[in-house]
Amino acid sequence: VFYPSAHGNKELKLINNYSNIGTYWEKANQNEIDIVAFNDLDKKALIAEVKINPKKIDLEILKQKAKKLEKELNTYKCEYLGFSLNDM
Repeated sequence: VFYPSAHGNKELKLINNYSNIGTYWEKANQNEIDIVAFNDLDKKALIAEVKINPKKIDLEILKQKAKKLEKELNTYKCEYLGFSLNDM
């Protein structure tokens, strides 16, 4: 289930022209993804996780968590990123 953010991330919207930004999780809070952003015009998606400690960012785990979402986005080019407090 994709939940659009009421505020979104203004920086992501401006820099990458994402039309929708929110979070995603499946039933029973499985496979929670911190940031999902879509650009419907260019058919691109950003799938990202946010960790306090940058050493805990694992993009392979993120890709596994996003498998179902990626199937729903089969016409989109997906980019995976990790953010930490160092990026804020």
